[in-house]
Amino acid sequence: MEGTEQKLSKKASFIVAVSGQIALLVLLVLYKLATYSSGTEILLKLQPVDPRDLLRGDYVTVRYDISTVNSYSSERIQTGDTVYVPLVKGYEGGNKFWTSYGGVTKQLPTTTTRGQVYIQGIVQSGGAAPGSVRKDELMPSSDSQLVIRYGIEDYFIPEGTGRQAELNTGTAYARVAVDESGKAIIKQLYLNDKPWPK
Repeated sequence: MEGTEQKLSKKASFIVAVSGQIALLVLLVLYKLATYSSGTEILLKLQPVDPRDLLRGDYVTVRYDISTVNSYSSERIQTGDTVYVPLVKGYEGGNKFWTSYGGVTKQLPTTTTRGQVYIQGIVQSGGAAPGSVRKDELMPSSDSQLVIRYGIEDYFIPEGTGRQAELNTGTAYARVAVDESGKAIIKQLYLNDKPWPK
């Protein structure tokens, strides 16, 4: 009798654990779908990428013009910090692309200027060294160059549909959706205003 109860208890624990993981996956998918369908759409220009590093299996890895930004911040920004980068459309040359404008911040502002979007990223380099104690490392200069990863650098492509070097042959950009919390998702890559890969 006791053995049967232990077996039922183990089975119930297993079912609860699996159900929890499935529920977490469903919530993640629903969150991504919500961002995909209702996020603010922006166009981000891609930077040329070393073709040797561009393709990993069925994913293309890209960099954006906003991957490197000036901090313009009065806050102490460290490498590894989550930050929010303000973007505006057509700031440089009145074009269709969104570019960084203004200061990087560690907190998502509660109010934004009309036509401005904040995108969330993680500082990869250029910030103060974590745990630094040297006075000259405590605060990088306000115009220091930060390299930021936004979580939209990898894009799935169907097998055999694209060659990595193609993105360096013209004007390449991404249509990205950004939700109110600054999280972003890639909707489509473009090369010379045509969806890529074909």
